[in-house]
Amino acid sequence: MKYEPCVFGELQCKGETWEHDFLCENVTYWPDCTGSDDFADKLQEAEDHGTSVLLDFDSSGRDGFFENEQLFAVYERRDMEMLMDKLRRCMESAYT
Repeated sequence: MKYEPCVFGELQCKGETWEHDFLCENVTYWPDCTGSDDFADKLQEAEDHGTSVLLDFDSSGRDGFFENEQLFAVYERRDMEMLMDKLRRCMESAYT
């Protein structure tokens, strides 16, 4: 995730590196939608009626504004294992 002193950005998985930028995928995803109008409609429907919103876990983006001085906080394997364990515990607590 991007990092500035004492501020963490959104958790992402880094993808392929290109000449001047790179691909990345957000770990906390947006609703599966076809565009900004569909995005707004789905979120409004969820707010108004409690409708479940399908998330899109297969989208990646391009960091086209990459700055050479940008700092990153990088999860080590142990951190990822702890995150997965935390998500498992949250799921067990919520759905048992």
